[in-house]
Amino acid sequence: MTSKWAMIETIILWIGLTLAAAGLALALRSDVPYIRGETRRVMAKVVRHHRVRGDGGFMYSAVLLFPDEAGRLIEVRDPLMTPFPKPVIGEVVEIVHPAGLPKKARIPHPWFRTLMYGGLGYAFVVIGLEVTGELLSKVVSGKLVMRLGCRPCSPRFHL
Repeated sequence: MTSKWAMIETIILWIGLTLAAAGLALALRSDVPYIRGETRRVMAKVVRHHRVRGDGGFMYSAVLLFPDEAGRLIEVRDPLMTPFPKPVIGEVVEIVHPAGLPKKARIPHPWFRTLMYGGLGYAFVVIGLEVTGELLSKVVSGKLVMRLGCRPCSPRFHL
């Protein structure tokens, strides 16, 4: 019975590791234009808020108006949604976008990005260590070695 629960635990850990890796990959994919290329910082005015109804109420994201390199006014929606309409309408905020891609403009939220990458990275490392640690403990204890037909480890190396 114990081996059945160990197998279920291992499957859940692999699913968690896969989800953490997928989250990191998707976050990095959206940040690649900002990391690899030149970025441009400009001031933008909040003209309104995009409102979406969710399970727990409404979520808001700022709609920003700013000039591109040619001086034409561009309107974009900040991808980060919050439960309150911030920044307020009429406020001028600094935005960042990859050079030549003004439609990818967003308000820089350094703490959000730090927490997101930190949380996903932490989950990936901890779950990865748990999965590989379980595998390593089996190798050191000789269980996996015996399954492979090799000589088991000596008792002094047991954890």
